[in-house]
Amino acid sequence: MKKHTLIYICLFLTGIANLYGQGTGKEVSEYSHMLHFRFNRSVVDSGYANNRETLTVLSSLFSDSALVARIDSIHIYAFASPDGNGVYNDRLTHRRATAVKGYLVWKYPHLNQHRIYLRPQGENWTGLRSLIEQDSNVPDKEEVLTILDENSNNDKKKQLLRYLNAGKAYRYIQKNLLPELRNASICTVWIKQNHHSGKQIEEKTVAVKQDSIFSPVTTEQEE
Repeated sequence: MKKHTLIYICLFLTGIANLYGQGTGKEVSEYSHMLHFRFNRSVVDSGYANNRETLTVLSSLFSDSALVARIDSIHIYAFASPDGNGVYNDRLTHRRATAVKGYLVWKYPHLNQHRIYLRPQGENWTGLRSLIEQDSNVPDKEEVLTILDENSNNDKKKQLLRYLNAGKAYRYIQKNLLPELRNASICTVWIKQNHHSGKQIEEKTVAVKQDSIFSPVTTEQEE
Protein backbone atom coordinates (compact mmCIF):
# COMPACT_ATOMS: atom_id res chain seq x y z
CA MET A 1 0.00 0.00 0.00
CA LYS A 2 1.34 3.44 -0.90
CA LYS A 3 2.05 5.90 1.86
CA HIS A 4 0.95 9.48 1.56
CA THR A 5 1.85 12.71 3.27
CA LEU A 6 -1.10 15.04 3.65
CA ILE A 7 -0.21 18.74 3.61
CA TYR A 8 -2.87 21.20 4.72
CA ILE A 9 -2.76 24.91 4.07
CA CYS A 10 -5.76 25.78 6.16
CA LEU A 11 -7.59 28.20 8.39
CA PHE A 12 -7.85 26.53 11.77
CA LEU A 13 -4.88 24.18 12.10
CA THR A 14 -1.60 25.65 13.33
CA GLY A 15 1.65 23.75 13.57
CA ILE A 16 2.40 20.13 12.76
CA ALA A 17 0.74 16.90 13.86
CA ASN A 18 1.83 13.44 12.86
CA LEU A 19 -1.19 11.19 12.58
CA TYR A 20 -1.42 7.53 11.74
CA GLY A 21 -4.59 6.24 10.09
CA GLN A 22 -5.82 3.20 11.94
CA GLY A 23 -5.49 0.18 9.70
CA THR A 24 -4.63 2.30 6.63
CA GLY A 25 -0.84 2.21 6.73
CA LYS A 26 -0.81 5.94 5.92
CA GLU A 27 1.27 8.51 7.73
CA VAL A 28 -0.25 11.99 7.73
CA SER A 29 1.52 15.27 8.45
CA GLU A 30 -0.40 18.52 8.80
CA TYR A 31 0.58 22.18 8.85
CA SER A 32 -1.34 25.35 8.17
CA HIS A 33 -1.16 28.56 6.21
CA MET A 34 -3.69 30.88 4.65
CA LEU A 35 -4.04 33.49 1.96
CA HIS A 36 -6.14 36.60 2.50
CA PHE A 37 -7.99 38.64 -0.08
CA ARG A 38 -8.73 42.35 0.10
CA PHE A 39 -12.30 43.50 0.72
CA ASN A 40 -14.59 42.28 -2.05
CA ARG A 41 -11.59 41.08 -4.11
CA SER A 42 -10.61 37.75 -5.62
CA VAL A 43 -7.02 38.51 -6.66
CA VAL A 44 -4.02 36.86 -4.99
CA ASP A 45 -2.09 39.84 -3.61
CA SER A 46 1.40 39.21 -2.25
CA GLY A 47 1.45 42.63 -0.58
CA TYR A 48 -1.66 42.07 1.52
CA ALA A 49 -1.68 40.86 5.14
CA ASN A 50 0.81 37.99 5.59
CA ASN A 51 0.36 36.65 2.06
CA ARG A 52 4.02 37.14 1.16
CA GLU A 53 5.10 34.64 3.84
CA THR A 54 2.48 32.14 2.71
CA LEU A 55 3.46 32.46 -0.95
CA THR A 56 7.10 31.97 0.00
CA VAL A 57 6.20 28.67 1.65
CA LEU A 58 4.19 27.61 -1.40
CA SER A 59 7.21 28.41 -3.53
CA SER A 60 9.42 26.16 -1.39
CA LEU A 61 6.96 23.32 -1.95
CA PHE A 62 6.02 23.68 -5.59
CA SER A 63 9.47 24.67 -6.87
CA ASP A 64 10.81 21.30 -5.76
CA SER A 65 10.47 19.16 -8.89
CA ALA A 66 11.02 15.92 -6.94
CA LEU A 67 8.21 16.85 -4.55
CA VAL A 68 5.87 18.00 -7.32
CA ALA A 69 6.36 14.67 -9.09
CA ARG A 70 4.68 12.94 -6.16
CA ILE A 71 1.64 15.22 -5.99
CA ASP A 72 -1.59 13.31 -6.41
CA SER A 73 -4.05 16.20 -6.07
CA ILE A 74 -4.44 19.75 -4.77
CA HIS A 75 -7.72 20.89 -3.23
CA ILE A 76 -8.38 24.61 -2.84
CA TYR A 77 -10.94 25.70 -0.26
CA ALA A 78 -12.13 29.29 0.00
CA PHE A 79 -14.27 31.02 2.64
CA ALA A 80 -16.12 34.26 3.27
CA SER A 81 -17.08 35.66 6.64
CA PRO A 82 -20.75 35.30 7.71
CA ASP A 83 -21.56 38.91 6.89
CA GLY A 84 -23.23 40.69 4.00
CA ASN A 85 -25.28 38.91 1.35
CA GLY A 86 -25.07 35.12 1.49
CA VAL A 87 -25.59 34.48 -2.23
CA TYR A 88 -22.94 37.05 -3.10
CA ASN A 89 -20.52 35.54 -0.60
CA ASP A 90 -21.01 32.07 -2.09
CA ARG A 91 -20.03 33.42 -5.49
CA LEU A 92 -17.14 35.32 -3.97
CA THR A 93 -15.67 32.17 -2.45
CA HIS A 94 -15.83 30.46 -5.85
CA ARG A 95 -13.97 33.39 -7.45
CA ARG A 96 -11.34 33.25 -4.71
CA ALA A 97 -10.77 29.53 -5.12
CA THR A 98 -10.51 30.05 -8.87
CA ALA A 99 -8.00 32.85 -8.31
CA VAL A 100 -5.76 30.61 -6.21
CA LYS A 101 -5.85 27.88 -8.85
CA GLY A 102 -5.07 30.44 -11.54
CA TYR A 103 -2.12 31.69 -9.52
CA LEU A 104 -0.71 28.19 -9.01
CA VAL A 105 -1.07 27.27 -12.68
CA TRP A 106 0.57 30.54 -13.75
CA LYS A 107 3.39 30.47 -11.20
CA TYR A 108 4.10 26.73 -11.42
CA PRO A 109 3.25 25.56 -14.97
CA HIS A 110 4.70 22.14 -14.22
CA LEU A 111 1.76 21.45 -11.88
CA ASN A 112 -0.95 19.31 -13.42
CA GLN A 113 -3.90 21.72 -13.47
CA HIS A 114 -6.32 18.82 -13.97
CA ARG A 115 -5.39 17.60 -10.49
CA ILE A 116 -6.21 20.96 -8.87
CA TYR A 117 -9.77 20.94 -7.53
CA LEU A 118 -11.87 23.88 -6.35
CA ARG A 119 -13.75 23.53 -3.05
CA PRO A 120 -15.50 26.89 -2.35
CA GLN A 121 -17.16 26.67 1.07
CA GLY A 122 -19.22 29.86 1.30
CA GLU A 123 -19.72 31.58 4.64
CA ASN A 124 -17.77 30.10 7.53
CA TRP A 125 -20.36 29.82 10.28
CA THR A 126 -18.59 26.90 11.93
CA GLY A 127 -15.45 28.99 12.27
CA LEU A 128 -17.41 31.92 13.68
CA ARG A 129 -19.01 29.77 16.36
CA SER A 130 -15.63 28.39 17.34
CA LEU A 131 -14.15 31.89 17.69
CA ILE A 132 -17.11 33.10 19.75
CA GLU A 133 -16.86 30.09 22.04
CA GLN A 134 -13.17 30.82 22.66
CA ASP A 135 -13.59 34.57 23.25
CA SER A 136 -14.67 35.51 26.77
CA ASN A 137 -15.13 39.17 25.77
CA VAL A 138 -18.03 38.62 23.38
CA PRO A 139 -21.03 40.59 24.74
CA ASP A 140 -24.13 38.48 25.43
CA LYS A 141 -22.09 35.42 24.54
CA GLU A 142 -24.62 32.78 25.59
CA GLU A 143 -27.43 34.50 23.70
CA VAL A 144 -25.22 34.74 20.61
CA LEU A 145 -24.40 31.03 20.75
CA THR A 146 -28.09 30.21 21.17
CA ILE A 147 -28.91 32.22 18.03
CA LEU A 148 -26.28 30.32 16.07
CA ASP A 149 -27.36 26.92 17.37
CA GLU A 150 -31.13 27.27 17.14
CA ASN A 151 -31.47 28.88 13.71
CA SER A 152 -30.63 27.05 10.49
CA ASN A 153 -31.41 30.04 8.27
CA ASN A 154 -28.25 32.13 7.89
CA ASP A 155 -30.10 35.33 7.00
CA LYS A 156 -32.16 35.01 10.18
CA LYS A 157 -28.98 34.51 12.22
CA LYS A 158 -27.55 37.74 10.84
CA GLN A 159 -30.77 39.62 11.54
CA LEU A 160 -31.04 38.35 15.12
CA LEU A 161 -27.39 39.14 15.84
CA ARG A 162 -27.86 42.70 14.60
CA TYR A 163 -30.91 43.20 16.84
CA LEU A 164 -29.55 41.52 19.97
CA ASN A 165 -28.95 44.15 22.67
CA ALA A 166 -29.07 46.95 20.08
CA GLY A 167 -26.31 45.28 18.07
CA LYS A 168 -23.65 45.38 20.78
CA ALA A 169 -22.55 41.77 20.26
CA TYR A 170 -22.76 42.09 16.49
CA ARG A 171 -20.49 45.14 16.45
CA TYR A 172 -17.92 43.31 18.58
CA ILE A 173 -18.05 40.24 16.34
CA GLN A 174 -17.78 42.34 13.19
CA LYS A 175 -14.75 44.21 14.49
CA ASN A 176 -12.85 41.47 16.29
CA LEU A 177 -13.87 38.06 14.93
CA LEU A 178 -15.11 38.31 11.35
CA PRO A 179 -11.74 39.56 10.04
CA GLU A 180 -10.19 36.24 11.05
CA LEU A 181 -12.69 34.34 8.90
CA ARG A 182 -12.54 36.57 5.87
CA ASN A 183 -10.62 36.14 2.67
CA ALA A 184 -8.98 32.81 3.42
CA SER A 185 -8.16 30.04 0.98
CA ILE A 186 -7.07 26.52 1.82
CA CYS A 187 -4.98 24.11 -0.23
CA THR A 188 -4.77 20.42 0.56
CA VAL A 189 -2.00 18.50 -1.17
CA TRP A 190 -1.73 14.72 -1.17
CA ILE A 191 1.83 13.67 -1.95
CA LYS A 192 2.72 10.13 -2.92
CA GLN A 193 5.60 9.01 -0.75
CA ASN A 194 8.07 6.21 -1.42
CA HIS A 195 10.34 4.67 1.19
CA HIS A 196 13.25 6.90 0.12
CA SER A 197 11.39 10.20 0.43
CA GLY A 198 10.33 10.26 4.08
CA LYS A 199 13.29 12.25 5.37
CA GLN A 200 13.00 14.84 2.61
CA ILE A 201 9.31 15.39 3.31
CA GLU A 202 9.96 15.64 7.04
CA GLU A 203 12.69 18.27 6.63
CA LYS A 204 10.53 20.37 4.31
CA THR A 205 7.58 20.14 6.70
CA VAL A 206 9.68 21.41 9.62
CA ALA A 207 10.86 24.34 7.51
CA VAL A 208 7.27 25.23 6.71
CA LYS A 209 6.32 25.15 10.38
CA GLN A 210 8.96 27.75 11.21
CA ASP A 211 7.52 30.09 8.58
CA SER A 212 3.94 29.72 9.71
CA ILE A 213 2.53 33.13 10.68
CA PHE A 214 -1.07 34.07 11.42
CA SER A 215 -2.08 37.73 11.20
CA PRO A 216 -5.71 38.79 11.68
CA VAL A 217 -6.91 41.17 8.96
CA THR A 218 -9.15 44.16 9.58
CA THR A 219 -11.52 44.80 6.65
CA GLU A 220 -15.07 45.86 5.95
CA GLN A 221 -17.90 43.37 5.61
CA GLU A 222 -17.80 40.93 2.72
CA GLU A 223 -20.73 42.21 0.74
